[in-house]
Amino acid sequence: MEKAVELDPEFARAYAALAVLYLKAVQTAGLKQGLGLTDERKVMQASLKSRFLLEKAMKKPTALAHGMMSQIYLNMFLHNEAFAEIERAIAMDPNNPEFHDWMSNIPWFMGKDREAVESAKAAIRLDPNNPAQYLIRLARAYLPYGDLQESLTLLERARTLNPELSGMVAVTQSIIYGLQSRDQEACTAYEVFAKSRLAPPRNLEEIMAYYPFSDLKVSDRIAEALVRAGAPGKPSDYCKISRDNLLKGPEVKNLLFGHKITGISPSTGEQFWFEWNRDGDLNVIRGALRDKGRSWIEGDVIFMQLEKMTGGLPWDRTTFRNPDGTKEKRNQYVWVDPARNITYFSPAE
Repeated sequence: MEKAVELDPEFARAYAALAVLYLKAVQTAGLKQGLGLTDERKVMQASLKSRFLLEKAMKKPTALAHGMMSQIYLNMFLHNEAFAEIERAIAMDPNNPEFHDWMSNIPWFMGKDREAVESAKAAIRLDPNNPAQYLIRLARAYLPYGDLQESLTLLERARTLNPELSGMVAVTQSIIYGLQSRDQEACTAYEVFAKSRLAPPRNLEEIMAYYPFSDLKVSDRIAEALVRAGAPGKPSDYCKISRDNLLKGPEVKNLLFGHKITGISPSTGEQFWFEWNRDGDLNVIRGALRDKGRSWIEGDVIFMQLEKMTGGLPWDRTTFRNPDGTKEKRNQYVWVDPARNITYFSPAE
């Protein structure tokens, strides 16, 4: 694909396909290893490259570009925007099973379980020779209030068909067993999931970033089940991100431009400071790192382009108020980026 865009810089679908590859690499242990993403910096660069390639693809949007954009929006807790993009993708290419697989995920996180189930079944009908991944999606669609026994049956079938997906199967099994208070089975499944990753999850929040439910009551149930299964921490140890707390574009600009913020880097543990002038020019300090760049707002999303941290690639984030945050803990607000990274910050003097 990289050769394709080198030969034809206007090949929009190739840009979209590369964007999908890099985003999946960030999220998949096997692909991380295959592409040599061996540290946090390389993972971040892959995520930024994915988003950069998608912007190129969206200049002449194909069905794949719209589908990919739906996943970006979902990762950033922009559910309505995600749903609109996957509808566009399916309207352009209704027989693509991956689009229906992605569609299943979005309404599930929005509390539209019936639509989630139907979309997963549509993916299986369209690709009956490779059903394992879609069976996992269908099994998830029944959580947390549906037929959990049917979900377990589907998961076991998926694992039998494709043992390489055992980690994906196991994390959903651990949640189901946790919901059912079957603690020993939950712990056993969680151990399988943890061992399937390049590194075990560091905390509950790292796992919950993959479950961007719009209903916080559902998020709480999933968090409780994961902790019962062995996820690190307490059920409350994750950020309660809600659309109600999303800052609109003008609010983001008023909060940041012409001001200074501070927080703790989730990747290095170092304190950072970001300082903007009123035009969006930006200076950053994080430990020994000194960096500079520029920022701008598109819709409700802030983009930051930094010389060292992002290698000149744009880095987009949604901004939410943290209802449990305090200025003293430097966590009054939270950024969420397309790779599901969560960064807390507060205004600084």
